[in-house]
Amino acid sequence: MYDLLINLFKQTEHQQINNDTEALHFTKEDRVHYFVLEIRYEDFSELKSISSFWETNEAYKKFKKEFDRIVVEDSSTAEKNSSLIVLVKVDSLEKLERHKQQILLLEEDEHHFKKFVILYSENALVSISELATSIAALQEKVTENERFEKFFANGYSKELDDYLLLLQLFIKLPILKLKSGGESFKPIDQRINETLGEANLEIYKQIRELREELINFDFTNGPEEKLDDYINAISND
Repeated sequence: MYDLLINLFKQTEHQQINNDTEALHFTKEDRVHYFVLEIRYEDFSELKSISSFWETNEAYKKFKKEFDRIVVEDSSTAEKNSSLIVLVKVDSLEKLERHKQQILLLEEDEHHFKKFVILYSENALVSISELATSIAALQEKVTENERFEKFFANGYSKELDDYLLLLQLFIKLPILKLKSGGESFKPIDQRINETLGEANLEIYKQIRELREELINFDFTNGPEEKLDDYINAISND
């Protein structure tokens, strides 16, 4: 998997920086930094507490020590402009569904840098490796509408392992851009507008605004009048 990512970063004109850890380091004119670290499935699958995970995972501890050195000695931009890509090798990408909680725990923790988790299997890696020499070829493969619709209609099947790896790469890696692939790949805002229509779109926006206000409302000390307003708004909708 490291070889595939080295190829992709090279094609997008990122420079690979050597370091003393097993983690890969790429940068583009010292403006952005990407680190790639593989962790064992055994460690990943047992993740329950993010703080204890970072404190006890040996691969991460070695990487973090090197990252701290880079910030101090090599690059002042690395501290605020870095992303960590976490790789986990699995026997089947069916485990994407099983380990949603672990993925969320890692990705929602933005302490030090953004994190992107990619699960891959050996079969999926072999299937797409030949295409990895051309990002354009990967773009064509990932925008095959038939496979896209099959996955979202029927869920996981083993023959879709390579496609699920491709989807993860284009969703998780900021360096990859998805070409337009027809109806299935319309931006979400465009789909919402077309589905709801102008009248219902206004109601949808009001519901979204109400949701944001409720998230930030202090239910312990907030004014009762404001809470009544929220309840009435929900009832009216």
